[in-house]
Amino acid sequence: MLTFIMVYLRNILSALVILSLAQVSTGSAQHPPSLRELSIAGLEQRIGQIDEQLTQLSHFTLRGGVGSIGYRTKYFRTAEETQTISVTWDKPESLDEIILVPVIRREQVNHYEADGFPIEFSVYCGTSDPGNEKLLAAFSETSALLPRIAPVVIPCNGIEASWVRIETVMLSKGAFDHRHIFQLAEIMAFKGGRNVALHGNVVADESRPGGGAWKLQNLVDGFVPYLMDSAFGETSPAVISKPNEGDPATLIIDLGAPFSIDRIQLHSAQVGDTLPYMFDSRFAIPEALRIEGAMQPDFKDRVILLDFKHTSVFDTAPIITRNVESTTCRYVRLVARKPYSARQQKYQTRFGFAEVELFSGDRNIALNKPSAANFEMGYYAENTTPLTDGHNLYGKILPVRDWLNELALRHELEKERPIVAAELNRRYARQKMQLTWLVRLAIFLGIGIVFGIIIEAMVRQRAVYRTRERIAADIHDELGANLHA
Repeated sequence: MLTFIMVYLRNILSALVILSLAQVSTGSAQHPPSLRELSIAGLEQRIGQIDEQLTQLSHFTLRGGVGSIGYRTKYFRTAEETQTISVTWDKPESLDEIILVPVIRREQVNHYEADGFPIEFSVYCGTSDPGNEKLLAAFSETSALLPRIAPVVIPCNGIEASWVRIETVMLSKGAFDHRHIFQLAEIMAFKGGRNVALHGNVVADESRPGGGAWKLQNLVDGFVPYLMDSAFGETSPAVISKPNEGDPATLIIDLGAPFSIDRIQLHSAQVGDTLPYMFDSRFAIPEALRIEGAMQPDFKDRVILLDFKHTSVFDTAPIITRNVESTTCRYVRLVARKPYSARQQKYQTRFGFAEVELFSGDRNIALNKPSAANFEMGYYAENTTPLTDGHNLYGKILPVRDWLNELALRHELEKERPIVAAELNRRYARQKMQLTWLVRLAIFLGIGIVFGIIIEAMVRQRAVYRTRERIAADIHDELGANLHA
């Protein structure tokens, strides 16, 4: 009898466990296989890895004020429109990555999203040789690129190319008037840390009339809608002059040894930490700036590395990059040929930058090099040391390619984390439900065992009683028979 009860309870236990697992497994089919294969400990480890990586990545800090935005097409009636944008540069280069930066809109309070970024598109590259065209990437609606504000990074794995082309298949709607449009802030093609597409030749199908913030050449001006806000490093002030009506303001950097300079990167002075800003993005940037290189400290053998001019707020940005012809020099001088001008007379002759980077290949050879100025320091830095310290208002200055890759990785991790957290919570819920069933079953089995023991004791007691009766009857019959004999 007891054996029958135990077998019965075991069958009930097995049936309930199978039922609970079947109820939970219905939801797991909606999650990626990689997550289904991970244990709870594995999911907890993945959450920890994501949180650790996020603390080491640059933050999404967006520009304010007025400036260059990018390029946009005309409006279309339907989403299925083929639009192409091509960027070409001087000679074939071995590409490492192509980075596409979306135009960003403010959707709600403190909420931003890409605006007019295509839902489906393909990216091609090649050289001028006939038939030398390669498909780098094709994105569809299932690629789930949107929503995002992060750049899209496309690996190239060393493909030789002198042009890149983007072809749309399906457009999204612009937020302002909900009509189909194609918008893009920047196209970058990197060989190492050098953007070979910078100021390249751009051709497009349906360019919308306009200028200033919206024009075709804005796609390769190097200006992006982000501020460089890295996760490490101390803040550093900008080097700004006091108003000066005398000789043109100059800054001289001693590289310590001759170097071949092929790229110049200027970080504009921070225009403030308030909203709105007090000044526009041109603050302290000369309207005409000449950068000279020389081997002699008196610059008698000077060579002009760059002549930079700007006529509007759309010609400047927090980071101004120029590729220059490779020139060997030890000393570099920045000369304000025409000073920054503003309506406020006291700021008319301001001159300065947050950082000056001079590159030889992918190395910033100006980092921590001594510098000197012929002007008195303004109200930011006390000397010119911050000009080459490798830091800005937010922390450490990163190579542009690394910075944009960090933003792209942050987007992927921030998108993955809720999925992993949801799977982990689902596992916790399943574990809790299983534990509840096991507790209930344990109680049920305990009660069953107690009743089984009681019933077994009663059965045994009854068997003993019957044995006694049978023995007594046998003794009685035997005594009766003996007496009769």
